[in-house]
Amino acid sequence: MATILALAACGSATSLEGYTFYSRSSKKWVGLGPEGPAYGYWSFVFRESDFSWYHSDLGSGGSYFLPSENQLRLSFESFFQPEPGEFVLELNESQTEFVFEGTTYIREDVHEGD
Repeated sequence: MATILALAACGSATSLEGYTFYSRSSKKWVGLGPEGPAYGYWSFVFRESDFSWYHSDLGSGGSYFLPSENQLRLSFESFFQPEPGEFVLELNESQTEFVFEGTTYIREDVHEGD
């Protein structure tokens, strides 16, 4: 946590705290409903130094770190897929979009706490 705060203070990266990113490009399978398969948007929800990834009818999560303004490092710590481990992703210049496992996630315009 101290590393993230130090980077944000230096201006080399900002926090994604309070933002949600959705798989806006296409609806994904999210589970079974009363009438069969249900589809919706998968999402990443970022808090101070951790995140949750809501996909299918599962949830995964872990911690995140921004080594630079356009890099996002996810460390999965849960037992659901993907296996626990680290992923380094590229954020676009305005930190509003990234690709994870072939799916583009777009930041919601509303920031929690605003």
